[in-house]
Amino acid sequence: MRFKWLIACLLVSVVCSAQSKPRWVSLNQCLDYLLVDWAPDQLVGVTGLDETVISASRSAHFGRLERILRLKPDRVFATEYNNPKLIQLLKKYTHVEVLPQPQNLEQYREWIQQLSQYTALASHARAHQLRLEASLRAAQHVTQDVVILMPNQFSWGRSSWADELIRAMHWNNLAAPLGNNLVSLTLEEVIYLDPDRFILEGFSQANYALANQWLYHPLLQQRLSEVPTQQIPARLASCPVVFANQYLQAIQGTE
Repeated sequence: MRFKWLIACLLVSVVCSAQSKPRWVSLNQCLDYLLVDWAPDQLVGVTGLDETVISASRSAHFGRLERILRLKPDRVFATEYNNPKLIQLLKKYTHVEVLPQPQNLEQYREWIQQLSQYTALASHARAHQLRLEASLRAAQHVTQDVVILMPNQFSWGRSSWADELIRAMHWNNLAAPLGNNLVSLTLEEVIYLDPDRFILEGFSQANYALANQWLYHPLLQQRLSEVPTQQIPARLASCPVVFANQYLQAIQGTE
């Protein structure tokens, strides 16, 4: 009888422990990736935008209020770009943590600090920052002139995350004088800038796509064959702050 009583107590303890485990939900695909890696035991809900992060213990809510509430989250992680109406509705039922989208290294450090408030994330956040800082220091020895080329003749100018990383390496972003954030480039401007390195970001494998068309101009193809060229994988380009160190290594060609 006493043995059965001990077993019953143990089962109750296990059930209570499982019930007390924090339940987190992500409202952003980049946060899906981050929390799956950093806090897999706490994460019970993801956006559903990438099927690879869905599992038996992790459901897709597709941004629907009813699905999110059905997961009974203790905390919902969002970004400043999520639907404000959804965030306001969720705040009536649970705590919502709205994270910024860093555009510079100062905001990145604030982002890391915000994530470090949670025990499950603190060590990962610190390691994330240390890896990025080490990579930045290692890349500062040789100054280079670079240009990032993207579909539809866009590039990253001043006040963008890419420009911040490039300047932190003591490299020179040749598109920075053209404007802030996304800037438009003509083929003539690309040739005239004459960089030491081209960086391709966001191009799909569909060569026929109109957004990619300018990449295949014979003159630009010739320049790309003559100048060192790096490709930033789509997954890194979609979440450059979450994958900050890998993104930086892709710019350098060491990823």
